[in-house]
Amino acid sequence: MSIDNIGGLLDSSIDDLADLEKFEPLPKGSHLGTIGWGMADDEEKVIVVMSFEYKEVLELSNPTKDTAPEPGKKVNFRFPIEMRDGTPIITQKGPNAGKPMLFGQGQLKEVLAVLRETFGGSSPSEIMNASDGAEVAMTVAVKADKDDPDMKFNQIKSVQLA
Repeated sequence: MSIDNIGGLLDSSIDDLADLEKFEPLPKGSHLGTIGWGMADDEEKVIVVMSFEYKEVLELSNPTKDTAPEPGKKVNFRFPIEMRDGTPIITQKGPNAGKPMLFGQGQLKEVLAVLRETFGGSSPSEIMNASDGAEVAMTVAVKADKDDPDMKFNQIKSVQLA
């Protein structure tokens, strides 16, 4: 295929191309939103994904510096559980290198424990299915990636049903 005869956007102005969307985490503080559940498309690991659709700010930790996002903003929280073959995910770097990485399981368990109080269920999948679409108040921190300090992400500090 020749670039000369593709047409469409490639024949238009470069200004007509979409801008690259930059991920912006929720600002540090408490936010109201709706959660949903899914699985990440990962060939090696089992990763549970909790989506959060932002509705409104409840409290910003730094209201003079941070601004509330627009309602409808979506962020995803990823909880790596295990390798697809059922073995643990092994930490690759730092002081815990070579040891099982259990943070994803632990954080998922904390979130599900709160949701189980209202929705019941004994297994993670039962709690996730029952709570899909629930409105929650979530308090988050903003953390920098260890390998790329310019990349920021949210860390869940607490979840409550709204």
